[in-house]
Amino acid sequence: EMRSNLIDATQAHQVSEARFRDFAEMGSDWLWETDADRKFSFFSEQADRVIGLDSKALLGTSVDDFDKKFLSESEKLDVDKHRAHAEVVRNHLGYSRHRVQWDLGDGVLKTFDMSGTPKFDEQGEFQGYRGTGTDVTAEVEAQITHDRFLFALENLTEGIALWDEDDGFVLCNDFYRELAGPAAVELVPGVEFETWLESQFKHGIVPDGVDSQRQWYEERLAYHRDPVGTMEAIRDGNWYRIQGQKLRDGHTG
Repeated sequence: EMRSNLIDATQAHQVSEARFRDFAEMGSDWLWETDADRKFSFFSEQADRVIGLDSKALLGTSVDDFDKKFLSESEKLDVDKHRAHAEVVRNHLGYSRHRVQWDLGDGVLKTFDMSGTPKFDEQGEFQGYRGTGTDVTAEVEAQITHDRFLFALENLTEGIALWDEDDGFVLCNDFYRELAGPAAVELVPGVEFETWLESQFKHGIVPDGVDSQRQWYEERLAYHRDPVGTMEAIRDGNWYRIQGQKLRDGHTG
């Protein structure tokens, strides 16, 4: 009996070691485990806080039933993604960063990157999955905000450009590139404004009627560094108003 207990304790210790070794390798916000029938059998203590659900009440719930209840409506529409993931799971393969969005009720939507490692016993029989979940909701929302900003930027009828605190180029909209003409190819991230201004002169992009190109260059550079008021210029018969602004974080627009 003592020998049997020792064997059981050793096996339990090995399972525990294997479990947390896999978890440690993946790194995450919370940990989970399923049995061979894909029913949740373990959640780490962080799960309740990160997910916002009572994980103990979810023990014994199948992954499919969980998804039916909590997948957001937009997530359910991504049929191809979930069909491909189901094939991976059906073949007992590992997966990483399977992104899902859950509707947790009361208007709360959370997005997680899920990773899983299949478990097998000594005879090679499938025993389920152990895996991790990482809350990427803030990252996804930031990307959505960024995309909306870029969409708005591209639909402006003005040329917009942004330079960082070191005067390196960050971004611009298509209209700004159109105004840049052949010099647009030199608008690459990090290029300094002064270098960019020189490239415009190299390509002959200067206002009409300028008596001294060098004087215009110096005035334009000075205005960029201290954008007070506006500048005006006529090029190819079109009138342009240049208006710059120093942002609080040191960027220049």
